[in-house]
Amino acid sequence: MNDTKSRNEKTLSLPLTQSARQNAHQFASLCNSRSAARQIYLNTLAVLAVNDYLQMMGIETDLNASESWNPVLRLAADVSDLNVVALGHLECRAVIPGQTHCPIPQDVWEDRIGYVAIEIDETQQRATLLGFSETITTNELPINELRSIEALLYHLQHLRQQAESEFVAVSKSLVLSPKQPPIVLSQWFKGIFGTDWQPLETLNLTPIPTVSLRASTTATVKGAKLVDCGIELGSQKIVLLILLTPEPNEQVGILVQVHPAQGKPYLPCDLRLAVLSETGETLKQVYSRSLDNYIQLPYFQGISGESFSIQITLDRACSLENFII
Repeated sequence: MNDTKSRNEKTLSLPLTQSARQNAHQFASLCNSRSAARQIYLNTLAVLAVNDYLQMMGIETDLNASESWNPVLRLAADVSDLNVVALGHLECRAVIPGQTHCPIPQDVWEDRIGYVAIEIDETQQRATLLGFSETITTNELPINELRSIEALLYHLQHLRQQAESEFVAVSKSLVLSPKQPPIVLSQWFKGIFGTDWQPLETLNLTPIPTVSLRASTTATVKGAKLVDCGIELGSQKIVLLILLTPEPNEQVGILVQVHPAQGKPYLPCDLRLAVLSETGETLKQVYSRSLDNYIQLPYFQGISGESFSIQITLDRACSLENFII
């Protein structure tokens, strides 16, 4: 009885919805191997259970950016991960009732922010989140040694605070650096662009980014810059695109976008685009998801003399551009 009470305090049980079972059957049906199809079925149920839980707790996830949702990776390797936006991939491993250890294939020993064990009870149509571990050093995790599901939330909160503090530190150091002279945007209306910037139409891009903006007029100016910024994207570069639109009362409307370049169809996942205040405070930010062909910040406005910065980050790599209107 004490063991049962201890387990109930550490775990969380959720129903296996009809939608989840249908999704799992669909993924499994694409695999010719019966044993692999069975594993894909269980993996999918485990991922969806953790996804439901994290969303209930207000933690943003992205199934489409998960390796387990990629049909090629799903068939090539035993992956069962859930992408937690801006944090990384959380491995969600299924066990069946009665198992005392949770198998962890070597395919997923790296590039994970944690490992969750989920008991899939098909008879009761329930998924029980048994616990989690931050790291893995063996191919089996003893279930009775897992940390509680509540501890998982603290772990994710710690990772988010750590990531945010790193962003703030990098942002402030770059914004305050005297080596980052600002680009004077008011000069763009006169056809004068800063170093490395060009009118979008003259930048040799294939394909040319398509821009649609309700507020744009014939006076709208589009400046673009090819960016590699030390970000490890292999041979891929990205395009930072800024649109300026004159508005009443001497204001300027500003739209900021990032597009892939060099014929690449999509941006890398979890690319962060942010606008910072003069002191380095993050004002607005967006993240790329799987299969995003561009991302953009919400349209904002400024007046002559105001300063801001645009920051692009991926993992621990960062690039910053300073501007003055």
